[in-house]
Amino acid sequence: MTARGVKALLAVIFISIGSLFAFGVSGLISKLNADCTYETTGVVIDYVPDDENENFAPVYEFEMDGKKYTAHSAVYANKPPALGTENKVMVEPDDPTHISVPVEEQLMTKIFSIIGFVFIGIGVLVIFFPIGLLVKGKY
Repeated sequence: MTARGVKALLAVIFISIGSLFAFGVSGLISKLNADCTYETTGVVIDYVPDDENENFAPVYEFEMDGKKYTAHSAVYANKPPALGTENKVMVEPDDPTHISVPVEEQLMTKIFSIIGFVFIGIGVLVIFFPIGLLVKGKY
């Protein structure tokens, strides 16, 4: 494969991976939580550990239609919100155990978007970087 072919292949790989991270994750989160349409306020009352007991998802208590429910977030972190923290919670009306916490998901979306744009940037740089010189040991 020529240096030009290697550059093109690397650019396509990096830009594709970057696009998946930058745009795919936010779309996936939106799709997974499309049924969470009931807005309420939840209070962190406990934590649920992951399988390795290293990260924790906050358990929220909230009211929906006059009844109290508890459900945990899908976002695990090594530093979850403090007990007593109030956040907007979106609840699926037909299944109150399925919740979406926009403030947590926005942070996750931002992180994946940044990673994605870094990969896209690398892909664009590969197009302009003289890879032939790198292969020949000039850099």
